[in-house]
Amino acid sequence: MDRPESSSDHRTGSLTSQELWHSTEERRTCQEKLYEFLEILSAYRLAMNTINWDQTVSGAPIAGVGFRSKGYGVLTREHYRFLVDPEFRVLLEAFSREAGTLEGDIAREWLIELKRIEKIPKDDYTEFMTFLSKSEVEWEEAKRASDFEGFKSHYRIIFDTARRFSEYIGYDQHPYDAWIEMFEPGMTVKKLDRFFGELRAEIVPLLSGIREKISENPQHYDFLSRAIPKEKQEAFSRRLLEVIGFDLNRGFLKESEHPFTNAMSIDDVRMTTHYYEQEFISSIFSVLHEGGHGIYEQNFDRILANTGLDGGASSAVHESQSRMFENAFGRSKAFWRKLYDEMQAEFSPALDDIPLDTFIEAINRVEATLIRIEADELTYSLHIMVRYELEKAIFEGALEVEDLPEAWNRLMRDYLGVEPAHHGEGVLQDVHWAAGLIGYFPSYALGNAYASQLLHFMKQEVDVERALRSLDFGDILEWLTLHVHSHGKRLKPEQLIEAATGKPFDPSYYIQDLKAKYKERYGI
Repeated sequence: MDRPESSSDHRTGSLTSQELWHSTEERRTCQEKLYEFLEILSAYRLAMNTINWDQTVSGAPIAGVGFRSKGYGVLTREHYRFLVDPEFRVLLEAFSREAGTLEGDIAREWLIELKRIEKIPKDDYTEFMTFLSKSEVEWEEAKRASDFEGFKSHYRIIFDTARRFSEYIGYDQHPYDAWIEMFEPGMTVKKLDRFFGELRAEIVPLLSGIREKISENPQHYDFLSRAIPKEKQEAFSRRLLEVIGFDLNRGFLKESEHPFTNAMSIDDVRMTTHYYEQEFISSIFSVLHEGGHGIYEQNFDRILANTGLDGGASSAVHESQSRMFENAFGRSKAFWRKLYDEMQAEFSPALDDIPLDTFIEAINRVEATLIRIEADELTYSLHIMVRYELEKAIFEGALEVEDLPEAWNRLMRDYLGVEPAHHGEGVLQDVHWAAGLIGYFPSYALGNAYASQLLHFMKQEVDVERALRSLDFGDILEWLTLHVHSHGKRLKPEQLIEAATGKPFDPSYYIQDLKAKYKERYGI
């Protein structure tokens, strides 16, 4: 199709529809064609997500991994072909010049993706995505067997490809920036170094003081390792999702090796957790975490469905929702004031002798752990710093994949004072690298900081304490939907945070929350 003409210069700024199109009919025709492309791209994405879900959750035969991966590769290739179709690009460039329209926002978002993807050769891209679909499945076995030697070739391929793709895509200052930008638009190594530097300067001294207090008066919460049958944990998990407002008619919860959320659509949001009979608290906070993700996915404005804008503003904004539900709400006494009785009854007799206050102390204790997803709020960001430092070093050529376990263990000792006994609780514990999610980890720490700032200003309009005590999340969800969820990707992270709070992003809200909470908890 021909590019629409206008007497205005299309290369500068945004234009009104009247300036851009010859007629209303011309715009309507182009709009219909745009949505045809979006529908096709959405269908391919659905098929790829379904294969991923099937391989990860359904127990699909390991012997069939190769066949499924080939199918995934075909879908990836076709998705790529439609994305870089010249006609689609013409439509995107035309609509991207519209001001104040949904189609303008759609086009601008897709152009970012298109301009990144088209720099990567199709065969390289398809081969990598096909490899990742197998890698994620094979990682599960490697983790269970603690077999880094057998899996390190996967990591080598993934990180070598990531570095090569950085050169294809381009970057201003650091090759790692190209991957960070995929998950957090506008974020760079330079900004993250400053952010993590601020956190480190406050967290490390506070953690040192807390450890001193703990050594003077050790506290043990052995009840957290009492056995709770899986079926009881499953029943209570569903209750947790109901309480926080996840619509179980439009989504569900299953089990996988590593918890995650996969939104097929606004009305088909799938989540997983992992149940450990002698670590019941793990699934509780995993379910609250994934529930926060799931609620975000269920609450986009419906006009964004299948447009490419029906996603989080960024990975960190998405993590702000999961971490808010997991920590700010899920570790509060107000939340458990009524719910604890229900859990005691469901898990009886395991917790019958444990009062609420003891449970609250236990879930808010500071304890250096080996596993990131089991970390307390204070030490969690240190886990993220370990992964960030490793990824950055690999992109800089300062670290080779073969040396990852040694570097991992050293940083865990330096930051947290603990060291893995085996690779399954060390360098193989997370699925992210096996899934190609290089650059995602910083989103968790940024998400914590976003959550604190959002919650600070939410409390000025919503009685959060009352909502938690009554287990009525209506007002909380209304505020989050209005200020965060409904926008999808129409706002960039920094725009969204400032629009919601009236202030630019400021990590001091997070730092002050941590200091206030743990100084009170440990009497410092």
